[in-house]
Amino acid sequence: MTTKLTDKQEAVLAFASQHGTIDFYQASELGANGTTLASMTKKGWLAKQECNGLNDWTVTDAGKALVRCSAVE
Repeated sequence: MTTKLTDKQEAVLAFASQHGTIDFYQASELGANGTTLASMTKKGWLAKQECNGLNDWTVTDAGKALVRCSAVE
């Protein structure tokens, strides 16, 4: 079973994979919103980190696998 990513999900995962993390502002520049980030975190594709009251997200191994699969298709 393959997971079909939306354009926003794919953009968030690709950005976070390349840069190490993504914050809410960067995600919103890619068209994603808080609901997108929360959903991706719940699915285990992103891991949320909080520092000084600010959140950022890193890509999990599951998220990295989706990015690799998406690039192949």
